[in-house]
Amino acid sequence: MTKQSFRIEFWEENHPRWPELKELSASLGDSKYVFIDDDPVPFFASIALDKDHNLIGYHVFLIQPIGPEMYTSPVSDRNGNTLYEAKIRGLHVLKPWRNQGIGTKLQELILQKAGELDLFQVRSFSARSRVENYAVKMKLGFACHPELRTLKDGSTYEGVYWVKRV
Repeated sequence: MTKQSFRIEFWEENHPRWPELKELSASLGDSKYVFIDDDPVPFFASIALDKDHNLIGYHVFLIQPIGPEMYTSPVSDRNGNTLYEAKIRGLHVLKPWRNQGIGTKLQELILQKAGELDLFQVRSFSARSRVENYAVKMKLGFACHPELRTLKDGSTYEGVYWVKRV
């Protein structure tokens, strides 16, 4: 397959095309994991666009304190300041655009922006079956922690928490 031209941008939630991103996520069935309306924190995204400015991929995150989501007290530095993380909520590259390095570029931009935002780490969770994501995360230097997740219906599936200090 011939590599196609694309570019990567960083969007905040007030970007004029943000509703288009949410619509794409919904059409792919990702929005129930990516955009949860009761999250009172701002969202950010690295976006992949083709030469005609069409959305072809995204990597969405929010900023949250480290700890409370895992039902523990907030994690603090030695001065007592709460540490924050970029919590990845979704990564998707449209099928015709896969295997061209887009997912890697999207994740690299998130790592860069997390550092610029003075966040302590980037963290995400993915199903163990996401082989492509596993390879990219390892290449980018993430640490992994396997976990067996239990869903509301009582079923379980194997996954991995990925963490990288920025």
